[in-house]
Amino acid sequence: MTYRITMKDLDSIAESISNLIGENVVIGYAYGRPRAEIVHNDTSVTELSPRLPKSQLADWLWAFQKGVGYGMKVNKL
Repeated sequence: MTYRITMKDLDSIAESISNLIGENVVIGYAYGRPRAEIVHNDTSVTELSPRLPKSQLADWLWAFQKGVGYGMKVNKL
């Protein structure tokens, strides 16, 4: 059985990435597809990911999170 990714799932992944990198990562939704964005001082927004279907964005975010975690681990060595 396939698990359906919801906006709540994406928000949860974005929150864990926010905690990891110390930036405000949110999920923006437009043009029928979500994307991850970094909000700076509640005024400017930087695109973090491309607009993708929810399941593909979840995969993208998980890969991003693992890559950042690996990078942080390597830099500590």
